[in-house]
Amino acid sequence: MTTREATAARQGLGLAAISFLGLMTAAGLAFLPLKAALGGAIGIAAAAVAMFRPEYGLGIFFAMIVFITDTVDGIPGRTLTILDPDPPGFPPATVSFLLFLALLTFFRRVLLERRKSLVSTWGVVAFAGIIALGWLTGQAGGWPLEDLQTDSTRWIYPLLCFFICANILDSYQHIGRFLAIFFAACAVKAALLLAYFAAGRGFIYESYTIVSRDSAELMAFSVMLFLAAALLATGRMRGRQHAFLALGALPLLGALLFAFRRSHWLGLILGGLLLWRWSDRIARARFVRYALLGLALAVPLAIMGAVYGERGLSGELARIGARFTTFFDTRQHSNLHHKLEAWYTLQDLLEQPVRGLGIGSKHSPVPSELVGGWLEENQPTEVVHNGFLYIWMKLGLPGLLFILWLGFDTLRRLGRYWRDMPDSPARPLVAGLAAVFGVWLPMFLTGPVFSYRHQSYMLVLFLVLIRNLVALELRRAALEGQAFSEPMPERTESLSGARTT
Repeated sequence: MTTREATAARQGLGLAAISFLGLMTAAGLAFLPLKAALGGAIGIAAAAVAMFRPEYGLGIFFAMIVFITDTVDGIPGRTLTILDPDPPGFPPATVSFLLFLALLTFFRRVLLERRKSLVSTWGVVAFAGIIALGWLTGQAGGWPLEDLQTDSTRWIYPLLCFFICANILDSYQHIGRFLAIFFAACAVKAALLLAYFAAGRGFIYESYTIVSRDSAELMAFSVMLFLAAALLATGRMRGRQHAFLALGALPLLGALLFAFRRSHWLGLILGGLLLWRWSDRIARARFVRYALLGLALAVPLAIMGAVYGERGLSGELARIGARFTTFFDTRQHSNLHHKLEAWYTLQDLLEQPVRGLGIGSKHSPVPSELVGGWLEENQPTEVVHNGFLYIWMKLGLPGLLFILWLGFDTLRRLGRYWRDMPDSPARPLVAGLAAVFGVWLPMFLTGPVFSYRHQSYMLVLFLVLIRNLVALELRRAALEGQAFSEPMPERTESLSGARTT
């Protein structure tokens, strides 16, 4: 199909989509309740946006993930849930939109534009085979069919998300537009969460409230905070861009501090160290000034917290300090349970280390007398609070090795990028996004990341963004160098590892 034919086809589809949107909206308003009609109209409008501006459609999808809390277990009316995660009679909104985006991306790229997918075929086949092996292992283990089906989606949906993100975020322009939408969504959600928390309507956690318990949105807040810091430290942001990043970064930092999630605090520290390591000398000097300014503000506030105890902000800061000390308390309930849970799961895995326990499986519970009388039947044995053991348990050793290879391959590409392109203009962007490795490590060590679909989507998004940006930069440098030296090679490496002609 020629460029002119593809343009004409898109224009025809655009006219059809607009006509369909108008007809369906009119019919909905005529025959359906107002809420249902408006919801349908918004859904059709989002579909039209995704058709003609796929990067905006992807931005809408991840904004939905930010605004739909994946772990809502507080008191109704107190926690902040802007969108209903499971409308009655419908599948979860994010699942529906994910399936639509996957179908639309395949239709646009493969059928309409006749371009190859940027996702490596062998990688998809290998991971699909690993999922099939996990299903067969779980079936042989006698786990219930419902658990097998539910567990399978935790691996199939991230694979679809990888396909979508890799093929949509394939240019600097698409990545820039998407990140602007996503950063704005994260900043707004963080500000709303902080407002709810300040009004005493945060998430219930033990005997007090916190800003959020959702690790998906906290992961997003961390990375967007790193990204804002990296871009501000370049000194190239001016005017509205500078104000947009600076104002957005403040609620992101506040939400992370008052979430009281220890793994994300540790992720902030490790991610900040990686951002420091991967930034240039000028940016590092600015980071030092930011840190000194933060300490100048934090020290007197911490002293006030120690003096005035539970009063207002100072009391919250004192509670942050007390929460930090639980990192090293081996008798703290969650620390003790997670350690023993990992030990008993490891014993189960060593009985069949290659196949694991399979999709839909459960591990042995921790004896109740070891965890303060927590009854074994009430323990969440379908997950293990260690991401590496969780993958091994569900997908066996092949699945664990595949995920580890994907992570190390991304680090290898980053290493090549830092070595070959020290003066890359995209360095702050890559450094801010790549700092997510510091967030992932404590998350994987303390939680079953893939058991929550929103966490999986976020993990895939940032992995693809790093790989695609590095590939774009390396390709640009290769093309600029070859323009003065030698002809273009016949084969080049695609954004996600596939080989293209």
